Order: sequence, then C-alpha cells, then structure tokens
Amino acid sequence: MYGDADRHHGRPADVGHHQLQRARGVCHRRFTAIFFGLCAATFLPAYIGGLFWRRVTRTGALASMTVGMGVSLFWLLLSRQGGGRHPACATGHGRQTSLLADYPNWPMVDPIVIALPLAVLTLVLVSAFTKPADARHLDLCFAQDLSNESRTS
Repeated sequence: MYGDADRHHGRPADVGHHQLQRARGVCHRRFTAIFFGLCAATFLPAYIGGLFWRRVTRTGALASMTVGMGVSLFWLLLSRQGGGRHPACATGHGRQTSLLADYPNWPMVDPIVIALPLAVLTLVLVSAFTKPADARHLDLCFAQDLSNESRTS
C-alpha cells in the first residue's frame, strides 16, 4: 500500500512514534540522574560517616541531609540553565533561565558538584561542635575485633 520506501524509512506516524519514544527515554534518563544526584547529596555523607566515623552525631547527620537536599533543590530550580522559572530570575527584558546566567559555565554545573561537598563539610563541622554519643553505645556499634571475643567465649 505504501510502497518500498515506507518499508525502509517507516510511515510518517511510525517516525513520529519513534521520536516520541526517544524523547521519553531522554526525559527518563534526565529525571533518573536528577534523582540519584539528589539522593547522593542528601544521604551519602551521613551514611558513609555513620559507618566509618565514630564522631558523627545525629545532629550532624540531620544538618548534612538538610544542606544536601536544600542546596541540590536550589541549584536545580534556580541556578541550572533552563531551571530558573522563579520570580527571582526575572529581568527587566523578560526572564533569565538562571540566577547565574551572567556567569560563564556556572549554570551548566551539576547540583551534586556543589551540594555533596557542602553536605560533607556540614557533617564534619556540626558533628565536631556537638556532643558525641555515649562511649558504651559507640563501642557496641563499632566493635573493634569480634574475632577475639568469639575465641574467648
């Protein structure tokens, strides 16, 4: 019905369908990258710190998670190229696409590059200036050598 050309190149409806599927795939990959970056900046410093550093405090972990999520969301919504649709981004001639549109390269920086180091720094500083957990509790959580205890029992 459509001839040989349609077998090789597809009908117009098929071409549009494939372009739509490709656009959906790009959109899903972008949202997945945003989600993983947000989760990493929010949870990774507290998780790694809680596993390997005895001095991490609950307050430090919560502050780190708050800073990681807050900076990530701020960077995504107001600083990233194309993300700034907030009145703070408005200019006299229309709308800018970023608060940092006048500074070269900054609107293209991924949020995790900014948020993760700030979350780590927050974890370290807040944990250093708050009261540590009870020593007995820390000894239970961070057992030094379980193999010696199992041999003596």
